Amino acid sequence: MRMERVSGLLSWTLSWVLWLSGFSEQGAAQQPHITKEKVLEVYDLILTIQDPEKPNTLEELEVVMESCVEVQEINEEDYLVIIKFTPTVPHCSLATLIGLCLRVKLHQCLPIKHKLEIYISEGTHSKEEDINKQINDKERVTAAMENPNLQKILEQCILEPETVLGANNIYNDEEEADKQHFSTFSASASTSRFLPYWSSCHDFL
Repeated sequence: MRMERVSGLLSWTLSWVLWLSGFSEQGAAQQPHITKEKVLEVYDLILTIQDPEKPNTLEELEVVMESCVEVQEINEEDYLVIIKFTPTVPHCSLATLIGLCLRVKLHQCLPIKHKLEIYISEGTHSKEEDINKQINDKERVTAAMENPNLQKILEQCILEPETVLGANNIYNDEEEADKQHFSTFSASASTSRFLPYWSSCHDFL
């Protein structure tokens, strides 16, 4: 009789464990699936974005890397894209603008239906929390995009390399012809062309 009770108890315990295990497997199946293919698709779009201040791409400055991109498949049509970028210095004044460049480039070019979250890598900027709120605030981003000066900056930052080269030649010609603004020809024209606009956009962001 005693053995029957023990056997029954073991049988009940085993059934309970298997039942819980089924729930665990079901929960795991519902977790977002991270796709490597989509990560590369996203990264290919953002690696060529030009830094707003330096004549380099974000990839060249290691502001973005493939490891900073995460794409979760929510369902067959929807994806969650998460990007964490690293400013070149902890007090970078253009971090907000870089975040906006990432958002605009993906909004324009990423063909999949997605929700986008952009953050500064933890501990890499002195105003990390404030900037994260700004670049993920839809109303603030929409308002910023109505600023024509800011639009000019973004257009130059997100152009593909071949287009940027042509744009640089145009700006270089303008600088050479307009000596009252530039006493000498600047080798870093890609930086100087943003300066007249950035002063009017900095407070707006």
